[in-house]
Amino acid sequence: MTETEDFPASPGRTVDSRRYYDAFLRAVDMFEQIPAKARGPNPDRSLHDLTLHLYQKGTKSDALFRSTLGASTAMAGFWLSQVRTIAEWMVATTELPQYRQLEEGDLARLAGLSSQISNIAGLQEILKDLGIILVYQAAIPGAKVDGCAFLLSESRPVIALSLRYTRVDYFWFTVMHELAHLCLHQGQLFSPILDNLDEPEVELVEIQANRLARDALIPRNLWRNCPAKYSLKEEDVIAFAESIGVAPQIVAGRLRKEQRRHDLFNGLVHAHNVRELLKKDA
Repeated sequence: MTETEDFPASPGRTVDSRRYYDAFLRAVDMFEQIPAKARGPNPDRSLHDLTLHLYQKGTKSDALFRSTLGASTAMAGFWLSQVRTIAEWMVATTELPQYRQLEEGDLARLAGLSSQISNIAGLQEILKDLGIILVYQAAIPGAKVDGCAFLLSESRPVIALSLRYTRVDYFWFTVMHELAHLCLHQGQLFSPILDNLDEPEVELVEIQANRLARDALIPRNLWRNCPAKYSLKEEDVIAFAESIGVAPQIVAGRLRKEQRRHDLFNGLVHAHNVRELLKKDA
């Protein structure tokens, strides 16, 4: 695969052949680090798309990978190239309204969508009406990536989720985290931000996005007096969630995380499988 004659056809426009070839060599190097079963049904096409992704990125700084991605960086980069290809296709084939910069109040209103489980299936269309592309691209085994946020060349915002976990609370927190990047860090998103939300907060952009996502889902002034924090009763979780207009799984998930008790509320937290709701393969 590293032979010159395997060099893929360049895109149908004027290109810098030397830089395109360099992108191809980088793509080959990344591709060799990806398990064969994760390269897709058409590996040649996947390699071509990865080459285009690296070429289009050009001399811009690399994606803002969480430092904890470590050895999975190649697979995360390949996942990002798949997301970008899908996003560019969606932009080319869909009439989209002009994007208006998200504000914190917008995130709070979007968080309210979680109160109806059916809104998960409709979220792509809801965000499309705001000029935001939402991509679901399955995680590559071994790539510890939950989501990303970036701008396409024409400043079109894109967020993507890998659906690495199937819980409703994880889904909505990841969505709100990526939307928080659009709200807070738009000027930095020509270099994509990739997130592994399992890991502790390190970079400032992640600390800020996590805080805004948490506050959008459950305002901190309301969380202080949440009865379920003290009772750890499921009925209190459900009642509090209804009172603030979010899914009970979001309240339960936050309690599990803060209490470090992942045995709590298992029936509630696992009542729905997001991949099944979205009709995505496991």
